[in-house]
Amino acid sequence: MELVFHLSGEHPTIPKAEALAFLAHRGAGPAVIADLDQVLVCRTERLEPSILGGLAMTHAVLEHLGTCRAEHESIRALAASVDPVKDTFSVRVRRIKQHSKGLSTLDLERSLGKEIKGNVDLRKPAVAIKGFLTSGRFVLGKELLQIRRSLFDGRRPHLRPFFHPSSLSPALSRSLCNICGAMPGKKVLDPFCGTGGLLIEAGLLGAEVFGMDIDERMVSGCRTNLEYFGLSGDVREGDAAEIGYRSFFDIVITDPPYGRSATTLGRGLETLYEEAVGSIYSALKKGGVACIISPHTVDLADMARREGFTIVGTHLLRVHRSLTRRIVIMEK
Repeated sequence: MELVFHLSGEHPTIPKAEALAFLAHRGAGPAVIADLDQVLVCRTERLEPSILGGLAMTHAVLEHLGTCRAEHESIRALAASVDPVKDTFSVRVRRIKQHSKGLSTLDLERSLGKEIKGNVDLRKPAVAIKGFLTSGRFVLGKELLQIRRSLFDGRRPHLRPFFHPSSLSPALSRSLCNICGAMPGKKVLDPFCGTGGLLIEAGLLGAEVFGMDIDERMVSGCRTNLEYFGLSGDVREGDAAEIGYRSFFDIVITDPPYGRSATTLGRGLETLYEEAVGSIYSALKKGGVACIISPHTVDLADMARREGFTIVGTHLLRVHRSLTRRIVIMEK
């Protein structure tokens, strides 16, 4: 089957990486047909669309009906070639950013409604047909799933029982968990677990979660937050430099502390990361995946390679003008 992913624009690389990894980890073997601005078209093995509701940085998933140049006549011809729609349908066209400004989305919706065979119903349609103007192309699809991204808003850090301002957003945490393959049957560790944001998202994906933190307040708070969302996990006080497990975890995903207020036991950042990377390598099973976030001043990728990891992905996360953080995905 061919799927269209309407990606969020909140990060330049993570939404695409999340969608592709999510499919790959579930054996759907995606092959990219078109990689466009905020729109990704893939050929995949058949799968139940509802499982894609676990994505965080995708607005909607559609069945691909066709792609053409972003010009009116080509779009009309594409619409005319679409198989008749058996149920009532609506048509909506979305312009991504400022692409194809010379085309009216309203005019295109009218043309598509006339050319696609079937009964248009704008009030209560059984099927939503959507088109996207992006990167000089027009992508047409039948909506399979609208992802409820509002659920992530309800898990924002300040709404949890235990709060600390350094927590990652739920959407970013979920995306990183998906990139690493968190799902039922996987053991996931965060050795700098803090308030538990990454573990919450991994647990909601069905993974078995484990957490460590050097700060006993964070350990207690993480347990409280997990319980608040109906999750359980093995969370204990400990040093990420001495995880204590060998070849046990499928995934390690973590955001170590940084900055003046960070709890590092007096160690410099370089030392903190070097010791943690070595301990994480030992704790992972062969073939296991780690995702570690670091300030741009720390050459995390080089540390990981020296330890024996293979780097499989890197994403940049701008915090403010003078600080960019690197998200490095690595495999043992």
